[in-house]
This record gives sequence, structure tokens and C-alpha cells, in this order.
Amino acid sequence: MARRKSRVIRASAGSLISCSCYPEHVRIKLLVLLVGASLAGAAAADWKGLVKREDWFGLRDAASVQPAPSFYAGAIAAAFDRRADAMRILATVIAGAPASHQADMAREWLIDVHFRSGHYRSALDELKLLLDRHPRVRSLLEARSLFTALAQQGDMEVVTRAPARSSWHIEQGNMFVPVVVNGVSGDYILDSGANTSLLSVTEAQRLGLKLQAGEGTGKDYVGNHLAFQAAIAPELRLGPIVLHNVPFGVVPDKQEPFVDLPEGKRGVLGISILLAVETWRRSKDGTIEMGFASAGYVKGRENLAFDGSTPLVLAEFAHTLLTFHLDTGAGHTDLWPAFARRYPAGLSRSGKSKIASVGGSRDISAAKLGTFDLLIDGRQLQLHDVIVLLKPPGSSRRPYYGNLGIDLLQQAQRVTLDFTAMRMTVE
Repeated sequence: MARRKSRVIRASAGSLISCSCYPEHVRIKLLVLLVGASLAGAAAADWKGLVKREDWFGLRDAASVQPAPSFYAGAIAAAFDRRADAMRILATVIAGAPASHQADMAREWLIDVHFRSGHYRSALDELKLLLDRHPRVRSLLEARSLFTALAQQGDMEVVTRAPARSSWHIEQGNMFVPVVVNGVSGDYILDSGANTSLLSVTEAQRLGLKLQAGEGTGKDYVGNHLAFQAAIAPELRLGPIVLHNVPFGVVPDKQEPFVDLPEGKRGVLGISILLAVETWRRSKDGTIEMGFASAGYVKGRENLAFDGSTPLVLAEFAHTLLTFHLDTGAGHTDLWPAFARRYPAGLSRSGKSKIASVGGSRDISAAKLGTFDLLIDGRQLQLHDVIVLLKPPGSSRRPYYGNLGIDLLQQAQRVTLDFTAMRMTVE
């Protein structure tokens, strides 16, 4: 197969940040398929099983039928980014049994909530409490170094959020938008799958940013080990939208996706920036709108959730609701082994697919699906000759059905991401 374009940063089991922070005995990994089946009429919800499977949409639906115990209510609040509710409920869970496994999981969810929203000092506080319980876990110690660097300048701050209209363009399979950092203009990749924003070394120098003490480590999408430093941008502007204390991971220029990009384009805007802006609308005519009024949160209508710091979207394939990663930084959609196991008919084996990521590339056994019809928000999107990975791209099993990239979103006239309503709408 032809070489696939770079994935900037992958979340969960291939992430630059969240995956490296938690030991296996602290973080429960999803090992089974996800479906959005309604639990209406069930005698008793399998709360523990739903959390173990990380079936956040199923957990939400169960709570609509019968009241969820506090631990599970906190999990729902964290997954659907109800930050105030998550902090209040999970703090109560931790206070009730601070040395329990549930308290560890509650702290992990709080770290995710704080980290993806740019509240690094709060994330660091929770991480230190996990280290008190697990003082010799190397990944936690490494994460503390990075979190300390990010927290030095304080939390990321939204100074001004106002409706903005700009442009986007595709280059080398990535979607770029104009940005001004420290008064210096550039065009950066907009990547919902990036746990942290990213710069190359020379781009950080061009912006006049100082590298913070401490180094982070993690794994990329295909399981390569990475080392990177942190830098804090005092100001970032997207038109009239102004953010302060914006963190970036800094990696060598020779790494993907920067190796073939010119000066001024070696940057990635990750999930914390998307959440700070709150609303995004990409139109096929090349315009992008940001910071407009949300449609408003309606409990039970969400089709977006979070897997750590990566957005999930609930979509329909073959009359069944499935959960996918939503990754605007991926040039191509990949389907994962869970999809191949559930829908083997129609797959043609194609050998190997070369998947590139920040730390390098790997050849992974893959098949092809001739036609992929997916309903999101009731609208049909279609791709042809979609790669179906037969083995996980990284060292861990990939829990969801695939990674939806920019090629799928380009099939729509307009795509809106509303992180206040936790909804993705397609026109």
C-alpha cells in the first residue's frame, strides 16, 4: 500500500501525554467492542462492566433509566466534559475512600479533565496524589516532570472569546488554519487528536519561546517512544480570540509531520485550544468559524465524549451505533481491528499499510473496505477503499472501531464541533 500521511499525536493507547502517565494497574483499558445500545428496560445496569469497557455512551444511557451511584455519575461527568460536576462528584468519591482503586480512577479522570482544559496546576496536584499511592511508578514520575514544566507559567487562560471567521486549507493531507503566536503569524494544523499542541524546535525559536526545564516521554500512534520538551506561548490569537499561557510540546524538525513542511507551518493546535474556543464550524468553501454561540447542552443528546483527551463520536454503520475516535489531524480515516472482527464481509486483504507518526513509521497488516457509509448526526458520509488495520497500530489494543480523519469530514458541506453541547453536526 502507499505510504499514509502522518498522524501528529495519538491519544489514549498511542498518545504523547495521557498514555504515558498511568500504569496499567491504575488505568483500565477497553478490550471489547462498543455499541450504543439502549439499556431501557434493563433490570439493573452493569455499571462496573460499562466502565471497564469504557462505554461512556452506554453508561450515560443507563443513568437515564436509573440513578447512577456517585462513582459512575462522576465517570459520566468526566467523559462528557461536565467539568464542574466531575470535580464535585469525584472529589466526594475520593474523600469517601482515598486509598481505594476507585479513588485512583477518579483522580485519573480528574487529571484528564484538567489537562485537556489547560488547567495544568490542578492536573499536577492530582498527579502528585497518585504518586503518593504509587511512588515508584516510572511513568508517573516522568509525567510529573512534564506537568511541572507546563504548570510553571500557570493555567492556560481564555482572555477573549468572540465570534471569528477565517480560512482553512489542506496541505500534505493536513488541515491548516491561520494563527498568531507572540505576534508572529503562521499556519498550523488543527488537530482534535493531539493531546497537546506541538511545535518543531526551529518554529519555537522563530516564535521566541524558551524551552522549559524537564522532559516528557510517551508513545506515538504506532507505538514509537518519544521524548519532547515543553514551551509556553504567552499569547496565541485566532482572529479576535485571545489565549494566554498556551503550552506546546517541542520536537525535532526531522520528525513527522514537520519534516517536509516550510517555516511558519511547523505547528499543531491540539485539543486544549479547541476546547478553549468551544465551537468550530468548517465549511467546504474554505471558511472556518470559531467562538460562535453554542447550541446549548442538552443531557442525553450528546454524540461527542472523551477518551482521556481525545474526542469520541457516536456514529451509525450498518444500522448499528459504534464509537470512533474523531481526529482532524489525520489525513485519512483508518478502521481498526474491532471493525474487522465485527464486519469481516466485504474486506479484501491487501497486505501491509505503512502508517507514519511523530516518531517514525511502521508496516501494519491491513485490509481494505470498498465502501464505507457512515451516518453522523443523521447525515450520510461515504468513503471508498478505506484501510482496515488488522493489528493494533501501537503496543496496546485499540479499543474503538476506528479513527475518523479529515478525508471523511471533507465529504460534508459543513461540520460543526460544539464542545459545550458535546455535539457534532453535519450538513
